[in-house]
Amino acid sequence: MTKSANSRVIMVKNVPHGFYEKEMMEFFSQFGPVTRLKLLRSRKYLKSKGIAFVEFAYDDVAKIVAHTMDNYLMFEKLLKCEVVQPGKLPKGVFKNWKKPKVSSITTHKKISGKSKNNAEWKKLKAKKIKLIKEAIQKLEALGISYECTIIEKSDDESEDEDVKDESDFVSLKDDSEDESFVSCDSKPSPRLIKAIKSLSEKKFARSGSSMKRKLLYIPKFAFLRAAKRLSL
Repeated sequence: MTKSANSRVIMVKNVPHGFYEKEMMEFFSQFGPVTRLKLLRSRKYLKSKGIAFVEFAYDDVAKIVAHTMDNYLMFEKLLKCEVVQPGKLPKGVFKNWKKPKVSSITTHKKISGKSKNNAEWKKLKAKKIKLIKEAIQKLEALGISYECTIIEKSDDESEDEDVKDESDFVSLKDDSEDESFVSCDSKPSPRLIKAIKSLSEKKFARSGSSMKRKLLYIPKFAFLRAAKRLSL
């Protein structure tokens, strides 16, 4: 057996569901040492595209596998195997083949959910305003008159603007520091009761003997959000 840098790779098509990297590595290792293996997956959902590239240690093994496994029926899928000719192997197909792939959705969530400082918020705001202005210009070029109010703050705004004022929030603790009760001196607003009931039917219970309202499994942030929305 001879080693070759170009003819040791086979391409497998119509790869069935469930026949993934681990299973393919174990299966093709029966023929000979497998040096690298890459199953093509979508970037967004990491679903298999049904195409794989397998590199063997020897070119003779690659030819035997391609001939043996071509038109092989597996899980109602007819495999198509062929040796990749020299120079036709896609560039970088085996790049980071050992590194687990991460969905682009997960990456986007990580970037979007990352806490931002004041400078990053200003940069993001400037980018959004630029996109809006460009869209308005395109509409004007098409003869569409559209007015969009863009609120732009001055440059001398406070560096601590991301810190909310305490008056914007409603305290949900009574004197006993017990977060499971909310004390009020008057009858609660019907709008507040309706908003709380919309969160969950069985999470709010009223007591007829006192003006305390007991919260059952209602997250604190949900109450804060509802109270702030009604105070606007």
